[in-house]
Amino acid sequence: MAIQHEEAFETEICEYLAAHGWEYSPDDPGYDRDRALFPADVFAWLQATQPDQLDKLVKPGASTASRDLGRKQILDRIVAVQTTDTMNGGGTLNALKGSIGVLNAKFSLFQARPATSLNAKLVERFAFNRVRVMRQVVYSGRNANRLDLVVFVNGIPVGTVELKTCAGCGCTRRTSRRRSSPGRAKRPCATSSPSTRTWKSTNSMRSWRRWSRSRVR
Repeated sequence: MAIQHEEAFETEICEYLAAHGWEYSPDDPGYDRDRALFPADVFAWLQATQPDQLDKLVKPGASTASRDLGRKQILDRIVAVQTTDTMNGGGTLNALKGSIGVLNAKFSLFQARPATSLNAKLVERFAFNRVRVMRQVVYSGRNANRLDLVVFVNGIPVGTVELKTCAGCGCTRRTSRRRSSPGRAKRPCATSSPSTRTWKSTNSMRSWRRWSRSRVR
């Protein structure tokens, strides 16, 4: 099988996902590196599903400074929950599965697929989930290192994908470099986290498509 370069493989993956309902960012403008969030999707989700709660903090008719402060409070609270120990109800999964209180407002950040279609409101809410793939994400303010792909659910990153070619450098050796590179010490490496995947670019697209369909469902 001919070797497929990483960039072409990235393009094929992202175009496939975009054709199957995912949002697609070809690069990372709008990504908040300090908070590790994509705020545009966070607020698009909240506005679509919980506008009454959002209005408590981002008040219609309020000054720009007041509305910006409300958005900041929401984003900072999401980060606080994510960085809290999972034994105390924190972490990304708990943030998505539970609810987050911000002053006098309460938000949910994700809607799971309803067991049946009997509840039209839940079905509609599920359809508002925003699943995004973003390419070449600069993840740190300390350097220009990039992640090949980052997967977001309603603006919250839930996985990274590193694509590897078999040409010139083995996957194992390149993964070792990722572990030892500056800024990686507290980040999951490509072989240790269930939300992180390393794909050789000569792999069959069928394997990728099976994985991506499992994330859509």
